[in-house]
Amino acid sequence: MTGGMWAAVRAVVWAKAATSAAAFWCHSDVYLGSVESSLRKGLALDDTSFRDCPDKVPELWPNTLDVTTSLRLFKAWEADWPDKDRVTTWHKLWQFVEVNNAKVLVGTQVTCRPEADEQDWQWTKELLEMLGPEHVLGLAIGNEMDLLFSKTGVDPAVTEDCIREMWVGGRFWRMFS
Repeated sequence: MTGGMWAAVRAVVWAKAATSAAAFWCHSDVYLGSVESSLRKGLALDDTSFRDCPDKVPELWPNTLDVTTSLRLFKAWEADWPDKDRVTTWHKLWQFVEVNNAKVLVGTQVTCRPEADEQDWQWTKELLEMLGPEHVLGLAIGNEMDLLFSKTGVDPAVTEDCIREMWVGGRFWRMFS
């Protein structure tokens, strides 16, 4: 890409940034072309980036001119993160989603700690409501549930009784129905 084209791209990006607190763009002299099927792909937003800098999600796929239109969020919030930051963080995420007309795949946990799961589910529902149905790609329930059994002996909460209650006792299905 020529210098003149980059200048034009930067002008468009900065004009958009001026109207949005959520705008963020990485500067680079490397251009990789278009992302193949970019509208069918998204960025996974790791926990640290989500918690500490949700206003720094790249509006464009790195080193391209393709807009980021989908995000994968692994959780709505973590119990050991400062609760005073939760709504502000969610609002910054919502700004990005609104400006970019993006959709979010939101994850929620299912563990052997029912009280923690209930809190996580409440936060997830609050975030989904804030995002609005037009910006929700889907809901990812549980993470690697097929591997829960492998955590016995590693996580004291994961017991044979918990696993049996989760699957045979129906706890997994009851949580979300």
